[in-house]
Amino acid sequence: KATFTKAKLDYEDGKQVYDLEFVTGTHKYDYEVDAASGKILSHESEMRQSSGSTVSQPPASSSSSAAISLEKAKELALSHAGLSADKATFTKAELDYDDGKQVYDLEFVTGTTEYEYELDLNGNILSAESEARH
Repeated sequence: KATFTKAKLDYEDGKQVYDLEFVTGTHKYDYEVDAASGKILSHESEMRQSSGSTVSQPPASSSSSAAISLEKAKELALSHAGLSADKATFTKAELDYDDGKQVYDLEFVTGTTEYEYELDLNGNILSAESEARH
């Protein structure tokens, strides 16, 4: 059910890694895997738009009331990452636009990992990415 769109051996921070991208009918996935150990170094997934659709950026005056609060979005992202609030530090947490739709754009860190999340206003995770901190 997956179609690979990219699979190549590359170098990242002096290490050989596999850069892999694949798609399903509804999602796009991007993985970076350590070539020596097989450890997943980073991963990201996001929902795909239907082909042929065009989405324009809304005017600056456009406003929308969020179905969930920013705090609830943060809770959902932390829960998905398997973390509690006292184990993570948010470096970015804002309501933003992506592909013409309002989304919560969240970034947070722990001692060893960086996380990036994008959630829609209903609390659905649109993309999630994590990678080891150097």
